[in-house]
Amino acid sequence: MDALWEAGVAAPGDISVVGMDGIGPARQPPYRLTTVAQPLQAMVARGLDLLAARIGDAALPRERVLLQGALIRGRSARLPADGTEQGREDRAAVPIPAPPRARRGTAP
Repeated sequence: MDALWEAGVAAPGDISVVGMDGIGPARQPPYRLTTVAQPLQAMVARGLDLLAARIGDAALPRERVLLQGALIRGRSARLPADGTEQGREDRAAVPIPAPPRARRGTAP
């Protein structure tokens, strides 16, 4: 964000910037970065469930798991082109739906 500012590039005016992992400091002034928060508790819980199942039966097939993240709106990214909420900052997370589950044997 600092490099963009120094180059005279405005976020979100000229470019949208979205971070990952919902890092708290990036949400503070002057940045107020829009970010995607990963469901860490659900990731850990599902990973432990899969590990326990695999320990119990090593022949279990591999499984692809997709979990839902959340978009945390800040002031660094434009919203959809209709502009209805442009510039608005929400404290609440917006769910991001997980993509459809892939069929077994298909590439991710």
